[in-house]
Amino acid sequence: SIERKPFEIEKFCKRLLTVKNWKDLSQHVYTRFEIFSVCDLVIDLFRREQTLAEIAPPVRIMGIPGRLRGSRLQLSGMHTARFLSQSHNFQIVFPRQYILLRGNHETRVINFRYGFRHELLRRQRSQQEANDIWEKFNDAFSYMPLACLVGMKILCMHGGISPELVSLDAIRMIDRPLTDVNAIRLAQDLLWADPDDFGKSHVAEFIHNKNRGLSVCFNAPAVNDACRRLSVSMIVRAHQMMPAGFKFFADRKLCTNRGAVLKVAANGKVSIMVMKKSKLLPGNKPVSEEVTKFPGQSEYTALADIEAAAKIGMVSTPAVVSNLPWVEKYRPSKLDELVAHEQVVKTLTKFIDNRTLPHLLFYGPPGTGKTTTVLAAARKMYTPVMMSSMVLELNASDERGIDVVRNTIVNFAQTKGLHSYTSASSSDEVPFKMVILDEADAMTKDAQNALRRVIEKYTDNVRFCIICNYLASITPAIQSRCTRFRFAPLDQKLIVPRLDFIVQSENIKMTSDGREALLTVSNGDMRTVINTLQSTAMSFDTVSESTVYQCIGQPTPKEMKQVVSILLNDSAKKCMNLIKTKLFDNGYALQDVITHLHDLAFTLDIPDAAMSAIVTGLGEVEENLASGCSNETQLAAVVAAFFDAKRLCVKEMKQAGTEK
Repeated sequence: SIERKPFEIEKFCKRLLTVKNWKDLSQHVYTRFEIFSVCDLVIDLFRREQTLAEIAPPVRIMGIPGRLRGSRLQLSGMHTARFLSQSHNFQIVFPRQYILLRGNHETRVINFRYGFRHELLRRQRSQQEANDIWEKFNDAFSYMPLACLVGMKILCMHGGISPELVSLDAIRMIDRPLTDVNAIRLAQDLLWADPDDFGKSHVAEFIHNKNRGLSVCFNAPAVNDACRRLSVSMIVRAHQMMPAGFKFFADRKLCTNRGAVLKVAANGKVSIMVMKKSKLLPGNKPVSEEVTKFPGQSEYTALADIEAAAKIGMVSTPAVVSNLPWVEKYRPSKLDELVAHEQVVKTLTKFIDNRTLPHLLFYGPPGTGKTTTVLAAARKMYTPVMMSSMVLELNASDERGIDVVRNTIVNFAQTKGLHSYTSASSSDEVPFKMVILDEADAMTKDAQNALRRVIEKYTDNVRFCIICNYLASITPAIQSRCTRFRFAPLDQKLIVPRLDFIVQSENIKMTSDGREALLTVSNGDMRTVINTLQSTAMSFDTVSESTVYQCIGQPTPKEMKQVVSILLNDSAKKCMNLIKTKLFDNGYALQDVITHLHDLAFTLDIPDAAMSAIVTGLGEVEENLASGCSNETQLAAVVAAFFDAKRLCVKEMKQAGTEK
């Protein structure tokens, strides 16, 4: 059932962030329901993240705090549960700006040994309740990402590299939940491995880690080899004590970051900030400040390394090159950047300005701007910081069963964002969240029925935008609760300016017939235009008609006119042989040939009866191909349809001659 006791995450987060007396346990008492609710929400977020999380700079990489006995991050000490709940809350409130990576203490054996379960036993009423909470936390740990890739150039993990780390995909392929880390060698090394100076200076080696009793130690050549193989510039880890807060290894290719902050700028430049613990005076909050100098020679040397790195760029990474497809790179981010659907944009703008946005239903063919429009509308309503906590976007890659509605959507809909409190006193803030359901026609009927009830119940807190290609696939109950907008195929005149802008921005050589070919194959689909342009530009020096059709694997208009001429003028046997030579030998699919023949048939000056014979024959062939019939047999059926049309043309001409 979707009926459940509401969990107000914003109140819970406010209580966590209010620090009065850290030693007074009564200041931070949390119920079993609150802890379980937080864990359920964060598990859902961890499941959406890949085992190898990815984030684009600018970003700050924080390691485990320095030498603090009973450190909260090490899951030992009196504030463990409080810290974990707070970290999980940050993950929930800022899911796209805050990434937690799993460490070796996020395993059952280690956090049991270091006192996490013992702390819960002291703070809970019964042993069973403490054990349930301990199990729930470990369930959440089992879903945590094991590594993170920053800007495609910096690889972060808790432990280190592994002989099993042959590619980044090896990390991505690790399935979660991962309860027993030691069952997978790569996962164990990502949490436990350490760097060490041993072996030859030019041979990559791994040896058993005697200090830990498991996993491996790796030398500097192994780091260099891993960076080259994985195409990364730097590896950042945290699993060792460092007096200065950090330490470089392997000619600055690896950094052990225990208590420092690595700041990665948007251009890939890396700088390091070391934090020190300030004195906590009565009535003051604990703060940290940037260290400007260290007492002692070793710390001073480390600081000099930071300054040298900042000046000569020894630890800097190259500027991060955008690897986004052009369809994402040039996706409009504002409503006024959209090239079509002016009336829809005007209506949405008025809704947003008046804070009266209803539930929305966008439908229409692919590539017409449905998703782009709603994302631009969301950016108009929310600031970039608010987007992560106020907008939930589910696309076709997500599960669309009833469980998604009852869990993911309901969990998001029943909570208010922290920004909702400011909206009560500020007319500039939007007081509701937004849920975007893309490709909603893939949802089951049961899921849509459950969604109908969610839309009704949480209207005060959430607005839904449902996006689909076919309106008939959405149940009438949901249609009646939404304001519908149809997105028609884009006019070619509206596509051309955007196409020319991309061509100019990417410095592409494009001919006029190449532009016409792109517009022809698109059929009003902007996504098809941009994807085809990128594929052709990457494959050929010039975007022309021949290169466009060659890239998409379809016959050119000139070739199709020759095929029609052959079908209308040559014998059946010759038609079969010539078409096989011209089309099939070049790798063209009969399905594409039929599509072009259908378009050309309406340009022929033939009687209506002959036209009907061609169209009917092509339709039957297309149906047979969809059911699995062979291409050669159906090609004969296409030839037969044109011969039937020729017979009708001759009959029509004879009747016309007789009448004269």
